[in-house]
Amino acid sequence: MRILKNLLFPVVRIKKFYFLFFTIFIFQSLSAQQDSLYQDSVKVFDPIIISVTRTEKTLSSSPRSTSVITREQIENSAYTNVAELLNNEEGIYVVGAGQNPGNTQSIFTRGSNSNHTLIMIDGVRVTDPSSVNTASELSELPLTSIERIEIVRGSHSSVYGTSAIGGVINIITKKNISQGFHGYTEVKGGTLGKGTSLFQENVFLGLGTAKGFYLNGNIINLNVKGIDATADLPVPAGTFDPQDKDDFDKTDLALKAGYKTEKWDVFGSYRITRQRMDIDDAAFDDDDNAFIRFKRDHLTYGAAYNFSNHFTIQYSGGYSSMWRRILNDSSVSDFSGNYDKTFSENTNNGSLLVNDLLFKLAYTGFNASLGFGNYYETMNSKNYYYSNLFGPPAFITETNLDTLDLYSSIKHVFMISELNGTLINEKFSGISLMLAGRYNNHNLFGDNFTYSINPSYRFNEKSMLYFSYSTGFNAPSLYQLYNTDFFATGNKKLKPETSKTYEVGYKQYSDNVDFQVSAFNTDVNDQIQYVRLEDKTTALTTGNTYINISEMNTSGIEFNVEGRVSKKIVVSGNLSAVNGKLKYSSANIDTTQTGPNNDVFLNGQKITSTEVLTIGLSRRPAYIANFSFKYRPVEKLNFIVTSRFVSSRLDAYYDPIVFTTVNTTLENYSLTDFQINYFFNKNLTATFRVENIFDKLYYEIAGYNTRGRSAYLKLRFNF
Repeated sequence: MRILKNLLFPVVRIKKFYFLFFTIFIFQSLSAQQDSLYQDSVKVFDPIIISVTRTEKTLSSSPRSTSVITREQIENSAYTNVAELLNNEEGIYVVGAGQNPGNTQSIFTRGSNSNHTLIMIDGVRVTDPSSVNTASELSELPLTSIERIEIVRGSHSSVYGTSAIGGVINIITKKNISQGFHGYTEVKGGTLGKGTSLFQENVFLGLGTAKGFYLNGNIINLNVKGIDATADLPVPAGTFDPQDKDDFDKTDLALKAGYKTEKWDVFGSYRITRQRMDIDDAAFDDDDNAFIRFKRDHLTYGAAYNFSNHFTIQYSGGYSSMWRRILNDSSVSDFSGNYDKTFSENTNNGSLLVNDLLFKLAYTGFNASLGFGNYYETMNSKNYYYSNLFGPPAFITETNLDTLDLYSSIKHVFMISELNGTLINEKFSGISLMLAGRYNNHNLFGDNFTYSINPSYRFNEKSMLYFSYSTGFNAPSLYQLYNTDFFATGNKKLKPETSKTYEVGYKQYSDNVDFQVSAFNTDVNDQIQYVRLEDKTTALTTGNTYINISEMNTSGIEFNVEGRVSKKIVVSGNLSAVNGKLKYSSANIDTTQTGPNNDVFLNGQKITSTEVLTIGLSRRPAYIANFSFKYRPVEKLNFIVTSRFVSSRLDAYYDPIVFTTVNTTLENYSLTDFQINYFFNKNLTATFRVENIFDKLYYEIAGYNTRGRSAYLKLRFNF
């Protein structure tokens, strides 16, 4: 009953959205009866995706909540990064998508934590071991040279391993196997508000031969003169309160070569990312001399050979190295031009090596995949802090993890099978059962086994009802285990987070209407939290660290529909309703992780023996609704109006004046955007986009600004 209650709870709180989506649903029924005149309109796409079976399936035949952002959607948009695109998908909320490009962009899928969504490029994970929790930084991902973006929601640790508790996002890059020389160039310019500017240049070149060889390359340059990242608090007259604009510069270079025939699919790619961005000290605290430099070198490779229609061997892998430097070289502190006499430098670097070998069998009524592989990551951190604010003598602290040779590795074997009712009798062809299991051996945490059970029933070729139960796990990061900074001391006694997820869903695809709805419930145990420790006898802070303490539950409903009113009009919308809960008490504290003489504080509150149940999760809205109206009056012209509603969220920030964490609530907000595409001919396209038309003031993070009314113009020339 508890599971059913959690699945249905969000429904009672979405009355304000009933009218909108009931209208769309009625429209679905009507449009399905449209005259054959409309059957020639552009059909609802059903593209090939990499599904939970790690074999090619269409959206309508994949028994999980899935969606695809196509190449056409990406090329015809005026977005700057992947985060802005993903933010329109049901079940996904990206914090930072509405701030300065380059700001930290954290993805929350189905209310899960930011490191519970696995990001991949060409099937190879691109996590960041140099960061606090290894979560991928979306701002570094390019939005060009992409064939499609595949989204699979829900727990998939049995298929993809650690981190895949909330969902999996796979970015597929272009292969360009058509013969001849091809390419395009894009120029984009715009503004994020008064006194800001954005310019981006992009060139893609590709060559394909009749024998299946191809080579392509892509270079992107982005320069942003941004908004002031921090929000301003009222200050007394005459108080020195310097504010500066925060800029961002980025360069991406990507090369890919391969060979593709009916039997072979071999490729190798190399991507270089370089970024420089201005940052500020903290919430409501500006800084004119703080910067982050980031770089990643990313190599991916793969080979597949089809022995027959029944048997394929596939190998894929990748290597990444990343480097991040955070520098704060003192700031002006008063009207006389004095500086605060401090200097800090933090340098993190890491590497990631992934390899998988997969054997695939396919027969009528039976598919199976057997895979082996390894995951290996390293991390190092150097910190230096100098302050002469109250000196002499100056206060200096320095840490370096280099001599520890930190690494973690996971060896794994997994098997996925899909059984169809035709194995018994043809009349049971609509029934399928997908089973998956994965054995992991972690060098730090030993053995772990995850599995999923996924039955489904197809009413016909274009409609399906499915159910799934899956378990998952997420290993602590090397930073959380070994960091030696006083402000975030690592904890070697951490345990992996584990999860259990139930999901039920229905999907239907037709010439005029796509429809998908799903309900889910996820429990995460041993969740890792950042806490402050205080000596019980002296009440003095003894450090800040990470411990396994809380239990998190997320349950919700997702709804998505897209329908063709006519040849000229397409209407779509989605709704995500998530109920998030966090439960903890001192009874759940492992004193070997904290020390027996310490009190524990979470978000500024002392954890006692009384069990605390928090409704709502930090920075994660309970409701998100997106609506889109597309109108194409003539072949060359396209109008798009989109609206987005995000409900209120909890948040917290550190107040250096009172030396404690302050809890707050961020207000709900609604945004409306407008876009025009004009296709001069098959080679030249112009895209004009205005975001936040009504110049709404809103916040994604307490203490940090978001963009106001923004406008962009993009010109694209294909050759």
